[in-house]
Amino acid sequence: MRMNTIKRNITLVVIILTVAGGCKEGENTSPNTPPGGTGSGNGSSNKEQVLMDYQDVYLANFINPSLSVWEDGDLANCNAGSISAATNQKVLTLINYYRKLVGLPGTVTFEATRNQKCQEAAFMMTANNALNHQPPSSWNCYTANGAEGALRSNLAWGHTTAGLFSQMRDDGSGNYFAGHRRLILSPKGNVFGHGSTNKHMALWVIDSKSAANAPEFIAWPPQGFCPSAFNFKRWSFSVVGGANYENAVVSIKDVNGNNIDLSMENFLTGFGEDTIVWVPQGVQNDMEYTITISNVEVNGKTETYTYKTTLVSV
Repeated sequence: MRMNTIKRNITLVVIILTVAGGCKEGENTSPNTPPGGTGSGNGSSNKEQVLMDYQDVYLANFINPSLSVWEDGDLANCNAGSISAATNQKVLTLINYYRKLVGLPGTVTFEATRNQKCQEAAFMMTANNALNHQPPSSWNCYTANGAEGALRSNLAWGHTTAGLFSQMRDDGSGNYFAGHRRLILSPKGNVFGHGSTNKHMALWVIDSKSAANAPEFIAWPPQGFCPSAFNFKRWSFSVVGGANYENAVVSIKDVNGNNIDLSMENFLTGFGEDTIVWVPQGVQNDMEYTITISNVEVNGKTETYTYKTTLVSV
């Protein structure tokens, strides 16, 4: 299906507020170093490894959203509090888990100053029961550090890994361009920051460094195998390094060659890699789908991209 293009040049590095309210789980390890251990590495072509990583990495680090993760926070005295190093590490591990699924190296780290600014940003959201990337100085418990954290972060209702999940899902009418997901999966993202209260989460995602060994493109669901828990309403695709999608056409076929109905979301530039987004209808678990994106202009040439994905039941 041809993309309905609405191009808007964005000069602000702010992100549309997370409308989806998703929340989930938490606690454990060292917040300033990337995780080691298992991982799908460059892509997700090994079904058994993908299923193992879902259990041993994703579920092992996902924090129950009903758990309290916020320590020493005090709304009455405007104390932003903190979260433990173990909790922070779980968030970092899952950021790198998502990135490795799409073929990016799992090398994102957290930086202490960014963590603190994100903690103050998340606290300001809780103190005012709202999400705002440009909070006014009149807000309860306003700080300049918190305001900077809000400007440079994905924001979510829900804490830690639940907030991260809602940002990857990017549900809600205002998130039609999947901006949160694009920034989490940006090849230019290497140093992030994170802060959470029990109600809100801020994830610093505005970074200017480029990851080495980035794949040719980033797709969600990713090429190869993907746990069915991540079959989000919106699917997305971006060519690393940029492309023109004005005349792009997206099609999906099942293993029997049947076309899958889909609707294109409006296009919006300015959030990580330029990305096209669509909503497929009636996809099933454990069936291989072939996605073809044609008429993509890259460096003055017209290109076609074809890849396969299978949503593995978990």
